[in-house]
Amino acid sequence: MEIREFRALSRRLVRELGMLNKQSNGSRFSPLQIHLMIEIKAQPLGVMELAAKLCIDKASASRALRSLVSAEMIETVEHPHDKRHSLHRLTKQGKRTLALIDSDADNFMQEALAQLDDDERAATVAMMRKFSGALAGARKQRQAQLRVRPICAADDAAMAQVIRDCFREYGMDTIEGVSLHDPDLDRLTEVYRRSGGHYWVVELQGEVVGGAGIAPLAGEEADYCELQKLFFKPEIRGLGMARYLVVQAMRTARAAGYRYCYLETTEQLKEALGLYQSLGFTLLSERRGDTGHHGCPIYMLKPL
Repeated sequence: MEIREFRALSRRLVRELGMLNKQSNGSRFSPLQIHLMIEIKAQPLGVMELAAKLCIDKASASRALRSLVSAEMIETVEHPHDKRHSLHRLTKQGKRTLALIDSDADNFMQEALAQLDDDERAATVAMMRKFSGALAGARKQRQAQLRVRPICAADDAAMAQVIRDCFREYGMDTIEGVSLHDPDLDRLTEVYRRSGGHYWVVELQGEVVGGAGIAPLAGEEADYCELQKLFFKPEIRGLGMARYLVVQAMRTARAAGYRYCYLETTEQLKEALGLYQSLGFTLLSERRGDTGHHGCPIYMLKPL
């Protein structure tokens, strides 16, 4: 699908949901005001928290909050632990109004979902969950100004240190037969160039903070590749970079003619294991190829 076509579909979705209206869901309130009320309903929140949740700037959140205070939908209360900051909560009138808005929105969504059969509903929910996660990841990565590029020799020492630090952090530095002990760990650029593989690093303000690679799976047929050395510094975890790099690696492998992507990991890397499963990797009962990493007891494979 072309990017412009996808953007057009996204705009259509926004329009059909009434997000461009000054007033929404049969009320006198804007979509922004309603979103603020929904978040405040769960618990009292400050302006900075609300701005972050709604992905808007503080000034926009402040203006909308002031208008809701004037409309007696919310009220400002003192923060219980920090008198320099205030919190916002719904008034009784605000709760009643939001209940009516929720009811109207629920009815409209039910009417829309009635157009879809059960399997279509499930597929739509799964797609929306995945795409909203992708949007959040792209936003966070852009805000952090992360840069992804192929590794070069000047990156070798920094990337090797990232890998060593991660092994120590997860208590895996004493395990034999893992990539920490690879003899070529300090020469990743040469290793991947020699094998015909690819390795990418993530850069934050000029510093190498993570990376991942793909290479032919040693000891296996030519249509098997291996996902290797996916590690990041703590400061960029949670930004979706692991998923981004794995997806880019699989696309590169697919374009190179590989039909299967194999990996080995350990139970200590629970977050990575969950990511692999979400991307369609399945557990194997036996090791494939000859990676030399006998200390990794978890084997996974994904058809490309």
